[in-house]
Amino acid sequence: MITQCPIQPSNNFTYRFDVVGQEGTLWWHAHVGSLRASIHGALIIRPRSSSYPFPKPDHEIPIVIGEWWEMDLVQLDMRLSNGFLFDMPGAATINGKPGDLYSCAGFIKENNILNVQHGKTYLLRIVNAALDSEYYFKIAEHMLTVVAADANYVKTLDALLIANAPRGGYYMVAKAYQPLKPAIQALLFISRGIVLYDGQGKHEEDDLFDTPVVPNMPDQHDAITSFYFNGNLTSLQPLPLLHQVSTNIDEHLFFTLDAAYFCREGGSSCHNVTHYYNNMSNIGTLRDLPDRALRMFNYNMSLEPTSKATSVRRLWYNTTVEIVFQSPLLADSYSNPMHMHGHDFFILAQGFGKYDAEKDVKRYNLVDLPVRNTVHVPIFGWAVIRFVTKNPDD
Repeated sequence: MITQCPIQPSNNFTYRFDVVGQEGTLWWHAHVGSLRASIHGALIIRPRSSSYPFPKPDHEIPIVIGEWWEMDLVQLDMRLSNGFLFDMPGAATINGKPGDLYSCAGFIKENNILNVQHGKTYLLRIVNAALDSEYYFKIAEHMLTVVAADANYVKTLDALLIANAPRGGYYMVAKAYQPLKPAIQALLFISRGIVLYDGQGKHEEDDLFDTPVVPNMPDQHDAITSFYFNGNLTSLQPLPLLHQVSTNIDEHLFFTLDAAYFCREGGSSCHNVTHYYNNMSNIGTLRDLPDRALRMFNYNMSLEPTSKATSVRRLWYNTTVEIVFQSPLLADSYSNPMHMHGHDFFILAQGFGKYDAEKDVKRYNLVDLPVRNTVHVPIFGWAVIRFVTKNPDD
C-alpha cells in the first residue's frame, strides 16, 4: 500500500506488510500535502539471520535532516497551488534541532550532540526529510564510508563513521544545495550538530567543547560534487534481475521534466503536461502517457505550451522497462529527484546536456549498476533507469 484514506482524529490504523529482499534505511512520511515536513521518521531494516557486508558497527545512529517551518503547512500547500513559490523554511534541522546558527538557539549545548567513544565504529542512518532541498552532509576531520543507499548495499544513505580523530568536539553539518540564479534563491540553510568524544564537554571551562572544529563544505551551488558522488555508487551484492535488464528491453520511454506554469499556478510537468486530478469522476478520463513527448520541443525554451491532465502509462506484468529522464536546459531549472512507488530500479547512467541515444548508451553500467528507489536527475542533465514490472499490486 502506498497511501490510503486519511486516519480520522482519535482513530488509528495498523499496517502489516512483508519486507522482502531489503536491508538498510528507508523512511516514512505523511501523504497529505506538505504535512510530511513534520510527520516523518526513519524505517530501519536490519538483517534477520545474516551479518552486515561490512565491519559490524558498535552503534547505529539515525540522522534525520529536516526543516523548521514558521507557517501553517496547510496554508503553505494553498500558496504553492496558487503559484507562490517563494515561501521558505525558517531553518534546517538535524534530528529536530536547528543548531547554534539560528536565533532560537545560539548555544552549542542546544545542538544535536552525538556522543562517541574513541576507536568505536558508528553506522549513521541518514535520511533527508526536507520538503524541497538536497543536502550535503559532512563531519569535520572524519571520513565517512558509504555502505548503503535506499536500503540497498553499495560498494565502498547509510555511512560508517570511525571515531579515530583526536578527542574533542567536531561539527557535523547539513548544508542545502540550490541552483544558480535566475532560479529562486532561498536563504542559505545550514544545520549544525556536534560529534563529541567521550570525556569532552563535561565542564563549562572545556575549551574543546566551546570551539568545535568546522568542516569545509561544498559551495551551495556546487552541482558537480553531488553528480560525481551519485554517479560513482555501485552495487555490492549479486543482482537477481541483472541479466533480464541487461539483455532484453520491452519498453523504451523518454520523459522530459520541467516546472510548468498556468497563469499564476505552478507545478512540475512531464512532457509539458502537469498532473491534475481535481473533480475527476472516473478512471476513464485518464490520459495515456506516451512513450515520449508528442512533439520534440526545445529543452532550451521556457515558453513551450503546457497543459493539465492526469496521465497513466499502462505496462504488462514482467515487462523490462527503460526510462530516460531529461531535465530542461534552462538557466532557471532545477535538479529532479525521481521516485517510483512500489519499485526499486537500476540506474544505468547519468549525464549533463541533452541525452544522445547513440552516444550515451556507451556509458551504461551493466555490471554493478546501483539499485535505488530514487534517482537524482541532475540540473541541465539526464538519467537512465531500468526496472522489471514484478509488483502486481501497483
